[in-house]
Amino acid sequence: MQFSDKLKALRKAKGLTQKELSEETGLSVHAINSYETGRREPNYNAMAILERYFKEEGISLYGTSKYDFSSDFNSLFNDKLLDGERLSDLTMNIYRLMSSEYISYNNKNTILDMLNNQLENMHKLLKEK
Repeated sequence: MQFSDKLKALRKAKGLTQKELSEETGLSVHAINSYETGRREPNYNAMAILERYFKEEGISLYGTSKYDFSSDFNSLFNDKLLDGERLSDLTMNIYRLMSSEYISYNNKNTILDMLNNQLENMHKLLKEK
């Protein structure tokens, strides 16, 4: 089952409209509609909200496929060396994410692996300069 279908089924099983789910979760009606029609997938923050609300892990919301944080995470690095301000912001965002009770242990490990790969790439770039 696709994520969009699973989300719609979970919402309907609770007897909620998209507007009511929006009010319950704080996500916009537009976002929920986009997730349910498959036009858009939630970022890690929206996914955490949905996991918490439906008491489901991301892997369960996505059926057999695992939620992929890579697009959200890699966009933070943008293939450039970070200046002090961006590095400070990134560190704070990673700390908040890793401290979240809404992110599963497996997803936290995935994030740590991605962070390690990005740091290794940054280290190589610094050595080349």
